[in-house]
Amino acid sequence: MLPVQLFYFIVVQQANASVATILQFIGPFFVIGYLTVTQ
Repeated sequence: MLPVQLFYFIVVQQANASVATILQFIGPFFVIGYLTVTQ
């Protein structure tokens, strides 16, 4: 959980909170896609 929060704060510093929130919500889809490709 700590890397997710760290990534969120880094994105907020670089962009803004709305972009960070969108990336946080679509993160699980990247995990599902990765698992689909590798399995």
